[in-house]
Amino acid sequence: MPERPTAVVLAAGVGARVGDATPKQFLPLNGIPVLARTVRSLAWCDRILVVHHPAHLDRTRTVLEEAGLGARVELTEGGPTRRSSIAAALAALEDAAADAPLVLQNAASPNTPRRLVEACIAGLDTHEVAQAFMPAVHTIFTHDGDELTEVLQRDRLGYSADPTVYRLGCLRRIVASQTQDDAAGEMTLDTARALGIPVVLVRSPGTNIKLTTHADLAVLQAVLGSGDGWADRPAD
Repeated sequence: MPERPTAVVLAAGVGARVGDATPKQFLPLNGIPVLARTVRSLAWCDRILVVHHPAHLDRTRTVLEEAGLGARVELTEGGPTRRSSIAAALAALEDAAADAPLVLQNAASPNTPRRLVEACIAGLDTHEVAQAFMPAVHTIFTHDGDELTEVLQRDRLGYSADPTVYRLGCLRRIVASQTQDDAAGEMTLDTARALGIPVVLVRSPGTNIKLTTHADLAVLQAVLGSGDGWADRPAD
């Protein structure tokens, strides 16, 4: 049985790419807010920390309480960027042991199966970072304006999915390095590579969709079905 982790759910964004006035973590997904679905999928973890937008504390708390999750969740205020929100989470977890497994999950990924999270945690037996991913299925190329410049080798390409799982001490080291170097990027994986930290990849099912656009919302609605309670959530 994999170690039971601490889960950090990043819910401090405004979801601008969805193009909706409502932040995407609060959008209803077959009658249940996206955030509630995401947190519910991680309810088996030992500890759950939700990083919320400063202006959305009450709304975040209400969503979780109405879903019966309020007693299971700690809340901490996030920052204006993903990096600053992760740093806020680490500050709230300063009492946790360095070897503890930490699951970093975007609030907008409501259909991540438990078996995938556990497979990523198992990856910490040999690595300090495990990343869920999906192989590229489309032809991907680089371009300069409207001119194609290079077709990339698809069998060597993939894209990240939720979650990313770390030994907590490793994530602390990554964030400290980003802060010290004033790194411009948001991705901890780039910094892990720069520090020489190997990352193991764990293949994700295609139904593990992060809500980025309204098209993603439509797909998630179809994948989860039309049930109106928790019965339509994916099996653990």
